[in-house]
Amino acid sequence: MLLRQLRRFVSPPKCLELDSLSLNQESSVFLTKPCNNSQHSPPLYVIRQNGAGRGLFSLVSSVVCHLHLSERYGLLPFVDFSRVHSEYRDPSLSEAGHLNRANPWEYYFKPVVAIPVAGEREGRFSMTLSSSTGFPDGYPRKMLISHVQELRDIAVRYIHPSDELASELEEIKAHVLAGHKVLGVHFRGQEQKTMPYHPLSPTLAQMFAAINEAIAKHHFTRIFVASEDQDYVDAILNRYPDLALTLPHFRTRSPVNAYRINPRPMHKYLLGKEILFDAFILASCDGLVSSTSNVTEFARAYNNGRYLTDLVIDNGLNAANPFLAKYVWSLKNNLPKRLGGFSMSAIQQFPALHE
Repeated sequence: MLLRQLRRFVSPPKCLELDSLSLNQESSVFLTKPCNNSQHSPPLYVIRQNGAGRGLFSLVSSVVCHLHLSERYGLLPFVDFSRVHSEYRDPSLSEAGHLNRANPWEYYFKPVVAIPVAGEREGRFSMTLSSSTGFPDGYPRKMLISHVQELRDIAVRYIHPSDELASELEEIKAHVLAGHKVLGVHFRGQEQKTMPYHPLSPTLAQMFAAINEAIAKHHFTRIFVASEDQDYVDAILNRYPDLALTLPHFRTRSPVNAYRINPRPMHKYLLGKEILFDAFILASCDGLVSSTSNVTEFARAYNNGRYLTDLVIDNGLNAANPFLAKYVWSLKNNLPKRLGGFSMSAIQQFPALHE
């Protein structure tokens, strides 16, 4: 047991060793309204996702997989987060005078199809099905949506910012990108360093090495920095003062988790809005340097292979044991490579799509 733990510490499972897509949906679709034979419309497929502890683009990645499943079976998809828990659900945003929407998905994104609201749609469909509240069976959690062309295509076709956010996003994107060859940089830090079976965050030395490699090869004239970790953002801004910029988003320093505090009105909604802006701008950059996360998975999917360079730092997955997971990153950060410390060999080109 101890020997196995030591081996895993020295060489943890890599994030980019992908699980396969098996397309087995047996326990992912649930009948919620029986068939009415007098109607001939396609079955309605209500996509719902429990969001406790899940960031916005974890939810998006799972929705993309359910949208793919709905296309395979000729279902009419509707994303509805109104009856499940979400980090972003805020009753005040569902009231008249603000967003006036009961569905938290529509705080951020356009409906994937235009269908009547819940009270008006009950008799419109031959059958109503509901999704599981996680990734569908056959779409394993350790499978990257940017690594399957059909999922990339679905992300581009279905996932669009809401009308309230789209114009502001385009204005900010134009400011960030205009006149520059832009390298997008996104690194997860903070609580990810201690979360069981999550990607181990990069070190500053790895970040700087990857950024330097990208700039040396492609001569980027601007760096767009996105991260929830204030220490990571400050380090990059200080290292590249003439190149780097970021948006004035809310960030914290370890060990503070931004989702466990409430420092401003509509705080959770704004956290979602800010990461949405980051993700869509990263998708529009000319190159990308990142660790592995659902944010950059969406950016890669939406970019659809147009990056001049796409470097990823894959330090592997943290321990599955919650107690051990608290210490793995700190230990590896203070050890030499030969004893299991982090290595520059973790910097690699993001794998190409399988033919």
